[in-house]
Amino acid sequence: MKRTLLEASIGRVTIAANGLESSLKLVISILTTDNDESFEKEYNKIRTLGVLIQRAVDLDIFDNLTNAMLRRACKIRNEFTHALSEKYTNSINSQGSMYDLIQEFVTFREELNQAAHAVNQKLNEMASNGGVNLDDVKTRAKKALQAWENA
Repeated sequence: MKRTLLEASIGRVTIAANGLESSLKLVISILTTDNDESFEKEYNKIRTLGVLIQRAVDLDIFDNLTNAMLRRACKIRNEFTHALSEKYTNSINSQGSMYDLIQEFVTFREELNQAAHAVNQKLNEMASNGGVNLDDVKTRAKKALQAWENA
């Protein structure tokens, strides 16, 4: 049972990280393109979360607090990704540490979701200012998530 909870926690962190990346890609693509073709090209570029965050900083999209939150989210995602195998293996061998690891992953997910929320607020602001059709953004995000799920 604990192993299933651990694996579910891993999945939740992964989904949260992907959601943050997708939202950042949307904001950057919307702000740096002027037509559907260039949007698709920009959105489909393969970039790491760190590169996306640096691009957002360079474009001066967010305030300093949000930029710091995004950098923290990147650090969390990198720590999660690069240490996962060792942590997972160690936790399976020790019942006590498995629960601790699940709790750590819950915290990771929460921080990633907070960062994604900040990015999504920017998307909502852009939409309410008339620069973006929110339904179009939702459609594109849904397609991107479906593509990721089917990959």
